[in-house]
Amino acid sequence: MTFLPIVERELRVAARRKATYWSRIGAAGIAVAILAAVLWFSRLSGGTFGFRAQLGPIIFGIFSWLSFAFVCVTGIFLTADSVSEEKREGTLGLLFLTDLRGYDVVLGKLFSHSLVATYGLLAALPVIGIAFLVGGVTGGEFWRLVLLLLNTLFFCLAAGVFVSTISRDAQRAMSGAALLCGLFIILFPAIDWALAGWNSARFQPILSLASPWYGMKEARSLGVSDFWTSLLVVHLIAWTFLALASVLAPRCWQEQAARPTSGAGSRGQRLRFGSPAKRAALRVKWLAENPVRWLAGRDLWMGRFLWFVLAVFLIVPGLLALSSHEPRTMLMLANSGTSYYLLLFKLLLATVASGFFVDAMRTGTMELLLVTPLTPEQIVRGRWWALRRTFGPPLLVLLLLMAGSAALNIDESIRSSLKNNTPFTTETLTQEIIQAGCSLLSTVSGVIAIAWFGMCMGLITRKATHAVIKTIVFVQVVPGIALVFVMFGLVFTMGLGISPMFGAWLMQTIFSVLSIAIDVAFIVLARRTLFNEFRELASITSVESGRAFQWPKFHRQESVEAEPVA
Repeated sequence: MTFLPIVERELRVAARRKATYWSRIGAAGIAVAILAAVLWFSRLSGGTFGFRAQLGPIIFGIFSWLSFAFVCVTGIFLTADSVSEEKREGTLGLLFLTDLRGYDVVLGKLFSHSLVATYGLLAALPVIGIAFLVGGVTGGEFWRLVLLLLNTLFFCLAAGVFVSTISRDAQRAMSGAALLCGLFIILFPAIDWALAGWNSARFQPILSLASPWYGMKEARSLGVSDFWTSLLVVHLIAWTFLALASVLAPRCWQEQAARPTSGAGSRGQRLRFGSPAKRAALRVKWLAENPVRWLAGRDLWMGRFLWFVLAVFLIVPGLLALSSHEPRTMLMLANSGTSYYLLLFKLLLATVASGFFVDAMRTGTMELLLVTPLTPEQIVRGRWWALRRTFGPPLLVLLLLMAGSAALNIDESIRSSLKNNTPFTTETLTQEIIQAGCSLLSTVSGVIAIAWFGMCMGLITRKATHAVIKTIVFVQVVPGIALVFVMFGLVFTMGLGISPMFGAWLMQTIFSVLSIAIDVAFIVLARRTLFNEFRELASITSVESGRAFQWPKFHRQESVEAEPVA
């Protein structure tokens, strides 16, 4: 028998996919474009701020953190629905009727889903190596970064496979993988810093050794003993995830029957859908208004999960802030808590927004909806209502927290000005308020854009993970990177003659305004696509498997008019 036959079969299939080749070209192209922009900024700046003298470390730092974010996010979403998808399709049990073992299936899913991310990372590494040729970066730093990125990718992929093994729903699998990786990457170093009283001299890495973020921080330090220890610990944890997944895969693929208690429904059903009386009342109310509201909004799990995560992000930074009596540290913790929660909020929103239509296509629910008297606009608006009901209240609380954090920032600036005997004018206060308002509006527009574009991607994509990745990349990543370089270009071409404080405020305001404009464009495009081409897109996606993403104008050219009836 062939050793690891699933691995061989999955690799053969993955090697024939177009995405395997386009991922390398895309990753290398983006890396070259970013490098060209940095070199152009270096030429524009001349000797300003020592840009050319630090060109090598700047290039290395930019690509290091971009690559680290890439392997973390891509590793999570590529494997989070790998095994759970087989469970939903009912094909996982068939594999275990043969001589296959749990590790055969787990390693097969790991290798096949990691091929795109691995090729993309390897294609970008030669561009990162240019920083070594420019100067300011040693060969040891470069190779330590390469090992760290590959190890972090392996860790996130293994965590995604483990969560996928114990999950059946795609949304829960991706949410669980994001939380598990966030626990190791973010929370563990924060706990060690809190135990040290936020004093770098007293910092002792204990839980941080299990965090890829700590290895990223130590990759460029002079003493690299902790780096190798952290690298080994993270690697062993990844193999532990794979071992657990291999043991659990043959044992948890069956559909577990619910156990009702006194006819009132199981505990899991109560947690997801509420009590039987509440379910009946909501069914009567929502079915009368719009059946899609009941179909899309009856699952209460995500809303309760968002409130739980919000409570954690409020309590944990609050407890960590008690260990520090410095206002700046407490403010930093508040800003970090809201930023991390906003990031997780957007990831979960993209998952839920795109997952409904993907599941409806897979289960045949979409076909049933399209033969009812419901119009496509009613279907889309029913889904939009469910998203507002689930994510609206937590978003409102998050905006209030962001407004409070902005108020604390202004208060801290006033106190610092009084302490240093520097004037804090009304003009400065107005600028701070405008900047905070633009940031809040940019957050709202970004969330709405993710919701509408996620629904559009869910309608034209067969896999939930692919729809989530497309939504995040198109709406957040690509515009964000483009806007950052646009801002740098403005700074070096026209912003060098103004004061630094006013220049920073102006650049941040322009960034927020452009971000809002881009979000509005995505919202308008997604709304027109969903309202005008809903039936055509749904029929094409349900018939043609694996169809590449195309906008409606291409479908209109392919449509054939019906022949007149004699």
